[in-house]
Parts: sequence; structure tokens; C-alpha cells
Amino acid sequence: MKFKQNRQTLIISKKTQKTDTKQNRVDVILTPSFYWVKKLSLPVDSIKQAKKLLPGIFEECLPDGDFSYYVYKKENEFIAFAYNDDEIIKKLKELGIYDKTDSVRFFQSEFENEEDDFLIDGSCLKKENGIYVELSEKFCQNPKSTTLPQKLSKHKIDLEIYKSFIDKSTLYKVVGIIALFLLLNIIQTVVISSKISKLEKEKEKIFQKYSLLPSSFQNRAILKKWKKTDKKQIKIRNILKNVLTKTKNISSVKVENKKITILYEDIKNKQNILSKLAYKPDKTSFKNSKLLLEFDI
Repeated sequence: MKFKQNRQTLIISKKTQKTDTKQNRVDVILTPSFYWVKKLSLPVDSIKQAKKLLPGIFEECLPDGDFSYYVYKKENEFIAFAYNDDEIIKKLKELGIYDKTDSVRFFQSEFENEEDDFLIDGSCLKKENGIYVELSEKFCQNPKSTTLPQKLSKHKIDLEIYKSFIDKSTLYKVVGIIALFLLLNIIQTVVISSKISKLEKEKEKIFQKYSLLPSSFQNRAILKKWKKTDKKQIKIRNILKNVLTKTKNISSVKVENKKITILYEDIKNKQNILSKLAYKPDKTSFKNSKLLLEFDI
């Protein structure tokens, strides 16, 4: 459906077939067919803290795919959304307005002060417990003529182009396992058999966790863990690759207690080593021809 203002605003549903855009720029309002929405009472105060909880909260109601999340606070409750960037972008391109779109908002945020039913593209938008849902046309009771608010809300989303063909749940598991194997392969090039044994035990624990998933709570715990450790493992891999390929006279390498510790022996000038490193050590000690480097991870 189309509405004319100084700046053109469009309400788009999955059933929208075409638009008659006469303006150079448009603002888009999405019907609930493009998103999932929940009204939540959460034990957190900030929007940032609430957003971190959304993947777990929406997990059981979302289909396979990669989803983004948006949340804002209204009085003492959070209004949370889950949406698929790819799906929205595909529809905007299909309608020929992707390059014209300046902002994308949700019907929920723009009409949250309304109580009436709305009939849009043959579907009924009906408010239930404060949330607009999209139903069959037969559920509409005296639908109201859809007129836009005088001022659009500040609740707009930034669309991100989907860059993976694997859903997030699978992606984090695969990335975590691959990162672990890469770390093992790098460290195996150095004679530190005791450390290899320790990492192999940790690997066994991880595989045991992946084979025991009786509840969605355990799944979310694993995903949260790998999301946090993914960046850490990438940093470990990059530091060790740089050290092992660019420097010599390495006596030992340790990866433990959130630190990488590297000991060099028979070093005459520590600057010859430091100048070859892509990462600056957080702590350096040079004594009796021994150079000790520590990297925080």
C-alpha cells in the first residue's frame, strides 16, 4: 500500500506485488509477515543487555536461517524483534525500491498506539495483547483506513547482506571445531608434547558436550561459549603463526591462563625478534640471553 507525503512512505507485506513510487527516496514499514515480535519482561536494564538474550529467546520459534535482532524499551517492558535481512532485501529488490530505501521500520513500532484492525494486501493486521499479528482477512472486524503516523518513530533497522549459506547454529559449531583443529595443527609443529596432551583432553570434552544435547538450554550455552571463544582462538592462531614463521631460537610456547607465553634462548639483541612480530607483546623480559614474551588473549 502507498502513502504520499513530502517523503514517500510505503507499507510492504510479503503479498505486495508492486509499488507506484514517484519520489526519489522512500521509507519502508514492514508488516509482521517479515518479522517475529515478542513483548518481554527481562531481568536486565539496558537495551544492549536485552539484545544479547534475544537469540536464545527466539530460538525455538524461528525457522532455519540467519537472523538479526532489534529491541526497544517501552515503559517496563522490552519489545523485541527477529528478522531475516536477506528476505527483506530480496523483497525490496523485487519491488525495485532497494536503492531508493532510506529506512526500514516495523509496523509494530509505528502503530503501537493504535488498537484498530487494519486490512493490508488482503491480510488482517490485528492487535493481540499489545502486539500486531498478521492473520487471514476474515478475522478483520471493521478495519480502519490505514493512515501513517504524523511522525515516524526512531526505531529503524540497518539491513545487512547475508554472507553465509550456513545457519548460525551450525556455523558457530563448525567454526569452533575448525578453530580448535587449526590451533592443534599449529602447536604440533613445536615440540611441546605436554601441551598437546592437554589440548586433546579439552577437545574430548568439547565433543562430549556436542553429543549430549537433551535440552535447548544446553544448545544455547554451547553457542554462547563458541561465540565468545571464536575471536580468542583466531587471535591465538594469528599470533602463533607469526611467531613460528618469522622468528627462531624458540625454546617453549605456552597457551594457558588467558596468555600466550613464548621463551627464546641464545638471544643477543631482543629488537631483532621484536621487529619481526606483527603483534606487540603485552609483557617483555630479557635477561641472560633469554627473551620472554607474553601476549594477552
